Amino acid sequence: AWHLTFGECTIERGESGSYKTHMTPPIPIFSLENYLGIMGQEVEDESPSTQILKDAVKEPSDLYNANRHQRIYALIRRIAPGRVSTYGQIAALEGTSTARMVGAALRDLGIREGTVPWQRVVNSMGKISARGDGPLAGEKQRILLEEEGVEFSDAGKIDLREYGWDGPDPGWLDEHGFHRLTR
Repeated sequence: AWHLTFGECTIERGESGSYKTHMTPPIPIFSLENYLGIMGQEVEDESPSTQILKDAVKEPSDLYNANRHQRIYALIRRIAPGRVSTYGQIAALEGTSTARMVGAALRDLGIREGTVPWQRVVNSMGKISARGDGPLAGEKQRILLEEEGVEFSDAGKIDLREYGWDGPDPGWLDEHGFHRLTR
């Protein structure tokens, strides 16, 4: 069991391997264990605060006309565990963003942090980019990626040829108004 604290957020890993996130002010159901519930499966807690959280984090059904941040989050949600993408790749897929805009969207996650696998986005060199969450933010990202099986070199780099994400299904991209990557 261990825990890490970053500003107003604490992540705990219990003996059973489950994760729980605590935020200040507390949000009653905000935990990584409830991630699947927020993303569409049933959640037992149907309090008003739970509904507010669900509304804040749910993906719009019409991604074609969604705002830029929602489109970026939708793409990042499709990165498989154990894979990483770059800020530039997400920007190219989204079509109207730059790598810096993707970084800004990730900084603006707020309560969505548990529903968007932000740790799977790295810079074009395969390294973790510093976030505004304090000096341990990079370590938090590294821990989360290593737990998914992503390996780092001694220089702190991820081999993008081995762990890089190929992007979502081209049909899904077309259906939702995203761009295909050209190789």
